[in-house]
Amino acid sequence: MNSRLAEEGRRKVVLHLAGCKACREEMALLIKLKKNQEENLKEVPQEIKTSAFSQIPKKKTWQNVFQCLDPLYDAMKLVGMTVRFATELI
Repeated sequence: MNSRLAEEGRRKVVLHLAGCKACREEMALLIKLKKNQEENLKEVPQEIKTSAFSQIPKKKTWQNVFQCLDPLYDAMKLVGMTVRFATELI
């Protein structure tokens, strides 16, 4: 559990888990997934960060810069959505 529940909510969840094998198994799976994700999360290597910025055209126009950053923006948006989703489930 992510400890965002009030005390009353936590009690209800604990009582439910005590009597529901399917939910206990799902909770155990979610805990394993969270632990696995945390253990395997790695910092992006500097060479990748550097090479990503080398893709920006040398001609300094804002339009070119923003167009080159579109894939990075999309990737970061997807990462953010995934992390929020995982955080809400765990």
